[in-house]
Amino acid sequence: MTNCGKYIWAQLKRVIKVFPTILLTTLFLLGCMALLMWVVLEKNNASEEKQMIQIGLAGDLEGSYLGIGIQTIQNLDSSRFAISFIDMTEEEAKENLLQGKISAYVVIPEGFVDSLVTGENKPITYVTSVGASGVGSTIMNELVETISKLVVESQNAIYGAQWYMADHGMQDVYWDATDELYLQIANFILGRTQVYELETVGVAHQLSFVGYYACGVLVLFLLLWGIVCSPLFVKRSHTLPKLLKSRGRNALGQVLGEYLAYVVLMLGTLALIFALLAIVMGMTGMTLPEWEGQGVGALFLFFIELIPVCMLLSALQFLVYETVSGMVGSVLAQFLIAIGLGYISGCLYPISFFPESIQKLAAYLPTGAAVEYAGACLKQTGWGGAFMVMTVYFALFLGLAVMVRTYKIRNS
Repeated sequence: MTNCGKYIWAQLKRVIKVFPTILLTTLFLLGCMALLMWVVLEKNNASEEKQMIQIGLAGDLEGSYLGIGIQTIQNLDSSRFAISFIDMTEEEAKENLLQGKISAYVVIPEGFVDSLVTGENKPITYVTSVGASGVGSTIMNELVETISKLVVESQNAIYGAQWYMADHGMQDVYWDATDELYLQIANFILGRTQVYELETVGVAHQLSFVGYYACGVLVLFLLLWGIVCSPLFVKRSHTLPKLLKSRGRNALGQVLGEYLAYVVLMLGTLALIFALLAIVMGMTGMTLPEWEGQGVGALFLFFIELIPVCMLLSALQFLVYETVSGMVGSVLAQFLIAIGLGYISGCLYPISFFPESIQKLAAYLPTGAAVEYAGACLKQTGWGGAFMVMTVYFALFLGLAVMVRTYKIRNS
C-alpha cells in the first residue's frame, strides 16, 4: 500500500472508531429535522388556501329543481373540490358565520325557480362577514359576481331565442329548441374547465410543496450535520501536520486523505438514513408526489444522485474546520454558516418568498445550487447549470483548504 493509501486508511479507521457516537447524535438531529418537516407540512395543510370553502344555504330546497341543481353541481362540477354547500336555516347560518364555521351563506327566497321561469328575477341574498378579506371570501365574491352574470345572460339567450321563434312562426320547434338551448348552456357551464389547460408550477423549480421542502430540509440537515463531526476535525494543534510534512506528506495529500474520510462518513450516515426511509416507505406506502408509482427504486437513485451534494457540503465544512481553530469557534462558525446559507437558499422558506435579487443570488450560492440540483434530481429534469456551480465551489473549497493547511504548517 502506498503512503497515500496508508494515510487514507488511517483516517478511515479514525472515523470508524467514533462513528457510533456520531450516529447517535445524527439520529437526534434527524429527529429534529423530521419534526421541522412535520410542522411545515401541517402548517401548509392547515392554511386557508388548502381548506374547503364552507357556504351555508338557507331556504326550502327539498324537492325543488334548485335543490336538484345544487346536488348536481356538488357531484359533477369542478367547484366541488373547493366549495362545499351546507343546508341550514337562516338562524343557523347567522350563528355559524359569526363563529367562523362558514365563509358566507346564501338566502334563497321562496318561489325563486318559478320567478326564473316567468322572467322575473327574485334576488338571492348573499351574506358574509364585514371586512372579510381572506382567500375564501375573495373567491366567493368573484364567484357570486360570475354566477350573477351567468344567470342573467343565460336568461337573455333563452328568452331572446323564444321571442325570435314566436315572431317568426316557429311554434312547431319552440319547445324542442328551447330544451336543446338549455342543455347547450348547461354543458358550456359544466364543461368550462375544457376551455383552459391547468399547469401546476409548484413552489419552486416546478416541485410540489412536499418535494421542495424535502430537498430544502435535506440540504439543511447536511449543513447542520457538520457540527456533529466537530470532535473529529477540530484542530487543536498543528504538530501532526508538521510531522507529516517532514515525512513527505504535503498539505495536498493531508487534506485529500482527511477529506475523503469525511465524505465516506457523511455518505455512510446518509445511506443509513435512506435505508430507514426505504423501510418506512415500504411499510406505509408513503412517497413524494414526484415519485408517484416509482417506489423505493426512486429513493435509491436519488441517493446516488445526491453524492455531488455531499461532496460539496463536506468540502465547505472541512474548509471551516481547517480555517477556524478551537471547539467553540468551529461549532459556532458551522452553525452560523448552515443557518445563514440555508435561510437565503430557501431551505426554511420557499425561494419565491424572497425578493427577486435574493432569488438570483441564491442560484449562485453553494447551498442554493445544491437545493436546485437536488430538486432537479427529484424531478428528473436538467441540472447542468446547478452542477457546474457546485463543481466550481467544490474545487474552490478544497483549494482554499490546501492553502490554509500550507500556511499553518509554515507559520505555526
